[in-house]
Amino acid sequence: MAEDRFLVETRLGWLGVVWGERGLARLCLPQPTREAAQRQVGAATDGIPAGLGNLAQRLQRYFEGEPVAFPEPVDLSAGTPFQQEVWRALREIPLGATLTYGELARRVGRPRAARAVGQAVGANPVPIVIPCHRVIAAGGGLCGYTGADLSFKAALLRLEAEAARRPR
Repeated sequence: MAEDRFLVETRLGWLGVVWGERGLARLCLPQPTREAAQRQVGAATDGIPAGLGNLAQRLQRYFEGEPVAFPEPVDLSAGTPFQQEVWRALREIPLGATLTYGELARRVGRPRAARAVGQAVGANPVPIVIPCHRVIAAGGGLCGYTGADLSFKAALLRLEAEAARRPR
């Protein structure tokens, strides 16, 4: 399978992106250096592959606090059917909104599976595009953010709350 692996510089760091035949396959959270991002995704090409510049620009604008959409196809094939169902539900959470793990479990028809939903959220291969950071604890607090600390999750939620107030 042919894949494009490339890096995108944002104001919060370098993102590693993997684009496969089925669409966006992997997105790594911002890393402080280009080398760290490269370690996340493996050998990356120099520059942005043809046809993917728009995605790179929207990722940069997202981290500048602009309201952007990510309509790209996402390759969910690495997940189980349950994980895929959770990941699709995550994409339905609007910009600037949050949902609890329990609410997300109810949305996928598994009201008693909040822990399993949490594990699926944590296995998300394309954070930001599939906005797993929008899921919070039952009491409204922040919890669990794979790949970064909770202060980063809080920063993303603040960034999105401001972006949601801006006109598109």
